[in-house]
Amino acid sequence: MGSDGGHDGKDGTVTGKECPEGLYGIFCEECPIGTYKDTNGSDISLCQPCPPEEIPHRGTYISVRGGVTQPSCPYVCLSEKYHMPYCYTPLEELMHTFGGPWLFGLLLSGLLVLLALVLSVARMKIIGTDEFSGPVPPPHESQIDHSFPFLESLNEVMESTRTEESETHVHRMYFMGPNTFGEPWHLPHSPPHRIDSIVYEDAFNRFVDEINSLAAYQWWEGSVHSILAVLAYPFAWSWQQWRRRKKVQQLRDFVRSEYDHACLRSCRSRALYEGLKVAATPDLMVAYVDFFLGGDEKRPDLPLRLQQRFPMSIIFGGDGSYMAPYSLHSDNLLTSLLGQSVPATMWYRFIAGLNAYLRTVHRGCLRITLLPVINWLGTHANPWLSLHGIRVDLAWFQATTSGYYQLGLIVNETNEVAQPTSLPNMGGTMTIEELSNHQTVQWQGGQQYTAWSRRRIGGGIGGGIINLYTLPSLEDRKDFSFPIYLILRNARPVGHEVTALIYGCYYYQIQSSSRGPQNLHAWNFSTEESGWWLFPTTLLICKCIQARFVDRHIANLEVQDRTLYSNDPAKFWDS
Repeated sequence: MGSDGGHDGKDGTVTGKECPEGLYGIFCEECPIGTYKDTNGSDISLCQPCPPEEIPHRGTYISVRGGVTQPSCPYVCLSEKYHMPYCYTPLEELMHTFGGPWLFGLLLSGLLVLLALVLSVARMKIIGTDEFSGPVPPPHESQIDHSFPFLESLNEVMESTRTEESETHVHRMYFMGPNTFGEPWHLPHSPPHRIDSIVYEDAFNRFVDEINSLAAYQWWEGSVHSILAVLAYPFAWSWQQWRRRKKVQQLRDFVRSEYDHACLRSCRSRALYEGLKVAATPDLMVAYVDFFLGGDEKRPDLPLRLQQRFPMSIIFGGDGSYMAPYSLHSDNLLTSLLGQSVPATMWYRFIAGLNAYLRTVHRGCLRITLLPVINWLGTHANPWLSLHGIRVDLAWFQATTSGYYQLGLIVNETNEVAQPTSLPNMGGTMTIEELSNHQTVQWQGGQQYTAWSRRRIGGGIGGGIINLYTLPSLEDRKDFSFPIYLILRNARPVGHEVTALIYGCYYYQIQSSSRGPQNLHAWNFSTEESGWWLFPTTLLICKCIQARFVDRHIANLEVQDRTLYSNDPAKFWDS
């Protein structure tokens, strides 16, 4: 070796044993990752690619000691959040347990519909149905049980009290505003002309100042509501209703026992703390102050009869939402007043039918959803009410500086309105004299509205008639916060799908930017890592479908009397 005894080697061969399964090459190394070898030999071509159908799309091949000898190559999931052997997420495992995504989606949709039905029934059982949606109560005199003299006298006293209230009632003054933390109730300072003769104007203005101050909410009440609206909206709604209820009680206690009634001219009313009453609709959306005579005014022209009060305004409760739909609440005083012309049973039936149609009216779509109400008043209500000398029309009232206005009815005498004439190509009715009595007034935002004058609306309340002519110009705008308002009210009860979408976009963008410029398809939604959007989007679509079910069908199941929706007016009134 060291004495130049060596020579250059010649072409030759390497001899040795063949590599066993899983190994290849001269030194019998393991086949590359993603291949297997199930025969003896050393050639690399014997290492075959693993079948792609044997590995989940979230799996990656791994190396094993001694190589892979079978087509079922070993693998692991891309992340610990996926579970072997199919690399499914926990939700996907649940979906495949019930037969796959489509069958699971059908089952989930069925459960949501069933849950909505159960909640609807529970709401009817706990809260109760509409006061006037059930059978019409019999007249008061038929409810007296003559077998119990004490009960009979008690009923007679209650009936006489209601009659006395209606006989001394002068005017009902409605609060303005929606009773929210941002826009609480408030009374206008100018007294309506119908109470000019029974109040002192200066003292009345001081009374209004005190009422408005008491009706306003504290800043912390609105702050709590805003926080709850973001974190848990159902609790925000409960908080708002609780504070509204407390506010109504404060107003009633103030007028009943704290205010000295100095604004009233009647000495008897000031001495007995009578003559003023504050009340509100059950949904706490509309409140009003009733003014009564004290008995010592010596005014033979007071109180006014029903026909002398026309046109009379009746404002709907509610705000056009699912939890607080528009509705006409007729208390004993209003029923007693209208009982001078319309039988109580007929008035109750009218309210039941009107509330059934108002149940489907919601803000944001007033121009569309008010149309059936207008048609129903023209085909079912007014032809029968006109037999008793009155007519009702849909109207808007008391627009505030924020653009909020209330909906309600204008009650008037039939003989003041001409017979209806056909409105071409619109399927409705309108009267010639109504058109001549209309005038154009400027409203908030520069919008032109066709409205009656303040004198004809009744009691100095600003507003206008809503009919087939004026409905297209009715302002029903949505402010800039409407998308956030829609998300908070409709998305959070189901889950955090919107929050998940926002967070997913942010997180994915951060991950994409951290990978550098080599990833040119960062927003390719066909890749696995970008599939985060699928689940929250599915939840959002499911929520939209559920909301439409609730709005258009399930909510209407609360109206148990289906004859309220009858197209035949005779069948409606005979039921």
